[in-house]
Amino acid sequence: MKAAINYRNYLEEIDKAITNETHQCLYLGCHEQAIGSHSVQRKGPLSKIEVKDHVYCLDSSLSRSYDLKSLTSNIKFRKTPISKATTFPGFCDFHDKLFHEFELGGLDVGNAKHLLYLYYRTLGYELLRQVMSSKRLSILLGSQYLVHSIESAFGHAKLISETTFKQALSLKANYCENELMPLLEITQEYIKKGKVDSLEHLTFVVEKNLNVACSSCTYITEEHFSEFREVFPNEEVPTVTFNVMPDDNETIIVISWDSKYDIHSSWLRKEFKSNFEKLLNDFIFYRSEDICISPKLWENNARMQDVVKETGHILNRKHEKTLDLLKI
Repeated sequence: MKAAINYRNYLEEIDKAITNETHQCLYLGCHEQAIGSHSVQRKGPLSKIEVKDHVYCLDSSLSRSYDLKSLTSNIKFRKTPISKATTFPGFCDFHDKLFHEFELGGLDVGNAKHLLYLYYRTLGYELLRQVMSSKRLSILLGSQYLVHSIESAFGHAKLISETTFKQALSLKANYCENELMPLLEITQEYIKKGKVDSLEHLTFVVEKNLNVACSSCTYITEEHFSEFREVFPNEEVPTVTFNVMPDDNETIIVISWDSKYDIHSSWLRKEFKSNFEKLLNDFIFYRSEDICISPKLWENNARMQDVVKETGHILNRKHEKTLDLLKI
């Protein structure tokens, strides 16, 4: 047990190092330090789903996910103050004010400028999330053999191969360098030049508060992936941003992508039109790692908790999806 406690303490040090690390503003050309901000606005959508200033969201802490009894790690949903939910050090104080464009007066889905700025922030959040996730993986790659020695002592020997770790890191690096960074750069140019019609959008307003919020990036769904690869065998899978923004009596859903990807959008337009509710559930519960859920929806909802527990909000291609948790 002492070895396990020491390992958890080690994970706490990793958590602190990652949390306390400073980041440069994501606005290209700016060298100011990024401040802590929210991918989902605290005084906007989060305020519409909180109960006593708390929501349920994914806890990325390595130390809190480590169970001393089972000697396993399991990222969990935890009740979290909205002051800490969906926070990320993405932009400096000056450039974070860019998002006042849609934050101060509320998002207007008919305003292309609002949607462009929302898309830009979502890309920035995803890029930084991938960078921080890669840092955790890199550190764990070096410490996995310590985990193995602890688990072996308790008869639970499990060792993730170095190859698996490096493959995951390679995929993340490729996604950041060849997809997210170029998109962030070109979107910043759209903003600077006022090219607000450079994106494609699908929007929907549900006439009730769904009590969930998220701001995420996703890509072609598994059932359409083979079709995409047959036509485009060598192209990067195009990135799509997905935002769910609840208000008192409605929830705004915005899906956006760069117009250069419009050739790949037929699957999304089709699903949006014919299977919107299933698409919504798929994107929220199987593709978003920053989803926030109201305690009113989460508590006493064993079915929803089971789905989240099984998937960890990371797409599991072998797991049968439950796509009727939210009704519109």
